[in-house]
Amino acid sequence: MAGDRLLAGFESRVDPGRQHAVEAAMLHAAHRGEIRLHVSAIEGAALALGAHAPVPVPIADAAGAVAFRRRTGGRPIACGDAFRLVTLALPRRTSLLGDDAASIAPEQVMNRAVRGLQSGLRRLGLDPSYPGLDFVTVAGRSIAHLAFAETDRGAVLFQATLACEATLAESTRLLDRLDPGGVVPTTPIPPSTATSLGELGVARGPAGPAGDGASGTTGAIRGLAPEALARVFAASWAEPAGLAVVGADPPLGGEAAPDAAETDGPFPPAPAGTTVATAPSRLGIALAWARAVDGRIEDAAVGGDVLARDGARARIARALEGCATDRAAIGRVLDATLDRERTWLLGVTPAELAGLLACAARGDA
Repeated sequence: MAGDRLLAGFESRVDPGRQHAVEAAMLHAAHRGEIRLHVSAIEGAALALGAHAPVPVPIADAAGAVAFRRRTGGRPIACGDAFRLVTLALPRRTSLLGDDAASIAPEQVMNRAVRGLQSGLRRLGLDPSYPGLDFVTVAGRSIAHLAFAETDRGAVLFQATLACEATLAESTRLLDRLDPGGVVPTTPIPPSTATSLGELGVARGPAGPAGDGASGTTGAIRGLAPEALARVFAASWAEPAGLAVVGADPPLGGEAAPDAAETDGPFPPAPAGTTVATAPSRLGIALAWARAVDGRIEDAAVGGDVLARDGARARIARALEGCATDRAAIGRVLDATLDRERTWLLGVTPAELAGLLACAARGDA
């Protein structure tokens, strides 16, 4: 049965279009009840923008670096050939736990999904911690960025960007390089707060990277193949859940089915004369604008460095149509709309989001 196994795949030298297509295909497979893991290396210098961020134009530079929107939300993160993308697709939030979906709230998804990643890092000889939010750390320094998405049918795509030969602080440098106009605001990742597998001296054993749990061999992490990491992380997620690991052969074709398509696009540009309000979020920077006429909201948008279920941002915008522009009225609409099941958004509280929208409606920067 599909739910009794984990299908593990890997690819090297992937371009962003291929990565995005594979993620869509993984979600389509999850809708069929399959649990899939995919480890990949994107070729060259690349920056993955969160699914709910604005998109700068152009999104490439003369030296060949590119920015693209990933399927999951959160902050912009470097993800080129010095990093590995570890992507897990689940039919529902609790597919690895054997519980009802209702027993896991959206804000608990990351905490549950990250356990396999932590176990895999321990197999590589590290002592990782998950302090919450969107980073896994080693000795207090970030080594992996976390994000996830949930479709309207309940499938979950969890993704970790693992720092191998460079640190996640590269994200800030790449964003400055690819978005000099500051279309995508976010908070910087200082070099002093980040580390990498290579910096930590993670070793590879004779049969792969710490495949037997040992790490006392020589050799740097540089060039560590997605295939080897796929073996490590597949076992780390599968064993506690009692799943058999099966190779995903042939690889996913990447055809996106209608029921796996995105229902919210990037954060849209504000209409002329409308202010985009920004505020720190727990995952970076939250964004909102609201176009008001005679004290009532006619159109609005929320987004930025947040996580959200597919369609949630559009449902929030529709619910706000006709709402008074004061914070209390907006807060009541958000409280009625954000049900934490079909419509949820993480990174800002409803009260914080109400304040942001009220500032936008007033024209406050």
